[in-house]
Amino acid sequence: MRLKQVSATTIIVGLMAASLPLSYFLFSTSIFLLFLYWLFENNVQSKNSLSSPINISHSLKFIHNLQGKLILFIHNRIAITITSIYFLYLVGSFWSTNIHYIAQELRIKLPFLLLPLLLSGLKPFNRKDFHYILLIYCMAVLASSLVSFFIFLTHPINDSRELSPFMSHIRLSLNVCMALVILYFFLSKEKTPSVTTRIFLFILAFWFIIFLFILKSITGIVLLILLFFALIDNLAWHSRYREIKIASRLFMFSLPLLLVYYALWFNKNYLNIAPVKIHTLEQLTANGNPYWHDTTQFGIECGRYVGLYICEEELKAAWEKRSKRRYTSIDKNGNELRATLIRYLNTKNFRKDAVGLAQLSQEDIRNIENGVANEGLIKPFNLTSRFDNFFMRLHEYQRTGNANGMSELQRIEYYRATYYIIKHHWIMGVGTGDVEDAFSDAYQHLNSKLSNKYRGSSHNQFLYMGVAFGISGILLFIVWLLSLLFYKHAYHDFLFASFFFIMTVSMLTEDTIRNQAGVNFCAFFMGLLLIAQPIKTKLQKYREY
Repeated sequence: MRLKQVSATTIIVGLMAASLPLSYFLFSTSIFLLFLYWLFENNVQSKNSLSSPINISHSLKFIHNLQGKLILFIHNRIAITITSIYFLYLVGSFWSTNIHYIAQELRIKLPFLLLPLLLSGLKPFNRKDFHYILLIYCMAVLASSLVSFFIFLTHPINDSRELSPFMSHIRLSLNVCMALVILYFFLSKEKTPSVTTRIFLFILAFWFIIFLFILKSITGIVLLILLFFALIDNLAWHSRYREIKIASRLFMFSLPLLLVYYALWFNKNYLNIAPVKIHTLEQLTANGNPYWHDTTQFGIECGRYVGLYICEEELKAAWEKRSKRRYTSIDKNGNELRATLIRYLNTKNFRKDAVGLAQLSQEDIRNIENGVANEGLIKPFNLTSRFDNFFMRLHEYQRTGNANGMSELQRIEYYRATYYIIKHHWIMGVGTGDVEDAFSDAYQHLNSKLSNKYRGSSHNQFLYMGVAFGISGILLFIVWLLSLLFYKHAYHDFLFASFFFIMTVSMLTEDTIRNQAGVNFCAFFMGLLLIAQPIKTKLQKYREY
C-alpha cells in the first residue's frame, strides 16, 4: 500500500496500534493527534442545511462541523455504551476523599471517553486500511517480543517480569494472544496476497507461541490453550465429516482426564514422597562434620526433602570463598541467601555441604546471588518447575503466613483484603478515589505479613469493581460487558469475539483496566472493532443527520 493512498486517520490510528505494546507516551500522543484531526476535519454534511457552505464563515463551518460530530456521537449507541464506564468512575468519585487518586484514575480511564467520541465522528475504515492497522499492530508486538528476547539472551533473569520493559509481562501476553488471533484471521478468514506472505505469517505466529512460553505468563499460556481448543472445536463443528466432529468432541472430553492424570503424576513424583527415617541417613560429611536433617521446616521440592544433608558450617565457609555476598545476607530477590542456596543445591540433587557447593559452576553462583532458588525456573519451557516452586512456597505460606515474592500466593492475601473491604462497604464500595487507602487499611486490620511493595489490589477486575462501587458496581460492570458482546450480535464477529474472550478471561486473574496498558488495550480494540471496523458499517446510517 502506497503511503499517499493511506488516509490521515489510518496513519494516526496505525500509530496508536503500534504504541499498544511499546509506549504509553506514543499512545497518548496519537490520541491527541486524532483529536486534532477530528476537530478540524470537515466530514459532516447536513441534509437539512438551508445555507450553502459558501455563504457561511469559516468559524460557523467549524461550529457546525463540531456540532455534527457531537450529534453523531450521541446517536451512536455503542460509542455511548463504551463511554459509560468512564462515567461510572466519575460518579464513584463523589463519595471518595482522596482527590489525587481520583484524578489519577480519571486520567488513566480517558481512552474510554475519548476513543468512542473521536472514532464515532470519523468515517469507518475501508477494508485495506483496516488490515493495514492490524498488520502494524502485529509488527509492533513482534518488535516488543524481540526486545524481550534480547533481554532474555543478554541478562540474568530472576523473574519473568524483567523480560517486559514496556509494560507488565501479563499485559504483553494479552497483546501477543491478540496478535495471534489477528494472524489467524489473515490466514483463514481473509485472502492473503501471496504464498510468501502466508509463510511469513505462519512463522510470525509460531514465534509468538514460543515467546509466550519464554515469557512464562500463566495468563497468556492459559489463554493460548483455551483459544487453541476453541479454534479446533469450531473448525471441527463446521466440518462436513461426522467422524471429525466426533473426534473433536472426544478430544475435548479427554482434556479433563489428561489434567487429572498430570495432577496425579505430579503428586506422586513431586509431593507425596515416602517418609524418611532420620537415623538411617549418613550423619557426617566427607570432612567429618555433622549433618542436620529436617523434614518439616524446608518442605519438599523436586521430589526430595530440601532439609536433608545440611551442614551450614561448611556451606558458610565454602560459599564465602566463591562469592562476595555474605552467607547471612539476602539475595537480589530479597530472600535469605542461605535459604536460596540450600534450595538450589537440592534442585541439583547435591548435598548442602562443602562437597556439594564445590560442584556448582560460577553461573550457578550468580543464579543464587540473583535469587534463583530452583534451577528449572530459569529454563523457558519448564512449567513443572513452576508448579514445584508453587507447592514449595505454599508449604512455607501455610507454616509462616509469608507470601512475599510469590505472586500466586500473594493473591490469597489480595482476596482476603478484598473480601474484608467489600464486607464493610458492600452497597456502594469505597468510591473511585479511596481504593488504595482501603486496601492499606485492610492489610493493617488483617495483620498481613506482605511487605509494602507486594501489597496490591484485588487482581480480579470484577472484585476490584466491588471494592470501588460495591455489589451494584459488579452487576453494572457485568451488564456493561454483556451489552458490548450482544450489541447487534457482535459475538458473531470473529475478531471482536476473540478480543472479548481474551479481555474477560484476563479479568478473572487481573484487574485488567486498572492500569494504563490494560485500559489502552481494551479501549482501542473496542473502538476499532465496534465503531471503526469497515463492515459492517452498522452505524453508517448515523453519518448524516
